[in-house]
Amino acid sequence: MQKDFKTQSMAVSLLTLVCILAGYFGVYKFWEKYSIAAAQQKVVIRDGQTLAAAQTELNQFLDQFESLEKETEIARKALPTNEELAVLLASIDELSKLSGFAISTINQNSNPDVAKAVTQFSVIPMDLQISGSGSYFSFKDFLRRLESHLRLIDVSNINFRVDEVENLQVEMRVRTYYQK
Repeated sequence: MQKDFKTQSMAVSLLTLVCILAGYFGVYKFWEKYSIAAAQQKVVIRDGQTLAAAQTELNQFLDQFESLEKETEIARKALPTNEELAVLLASIDELSKLSGFAISTINQNSNPDVAKAVTQFSVIPMDLQISGSGSYFSFKDFLRRLESHLRLIDVSNINFRVDEVENLQVEMRVRTYYQK
């Protein structure tokens, strides 16, 4: 019986050792594959998060682009692609009426040779001479409206005098621009 017990305990010990060795070598072989798969999974998750962040950023950019695209018409009015003299004169007339400043004449002083000599997408200046009359406050309001107008208008020279009824008689030169 003692021999039988020793044999059984040796068999159990040997079986335990075989199980441990089989488990060790089995796990060892698969551990390397598991580690590689786990590392690849982490890379895939990180790349997915990077792509999601890039997609979100791209969507925000597209939303901003579409909102700015709607404003291009406003930007085109600031620097039109041709003189649009009639539109400009109508705008100046409207601004003067809103201010209570009476415009008597508007003369265009443009040089057609300048417009012909420039390359495409060049900015071409157009000079206007405006004469009018009104009170100081109406002229001040007209000037403020003119300088804050959507189209680029630079006031370069103002000459004024006071007439008999104390109205300002104003002559001014302004420069506006258009793109060829």
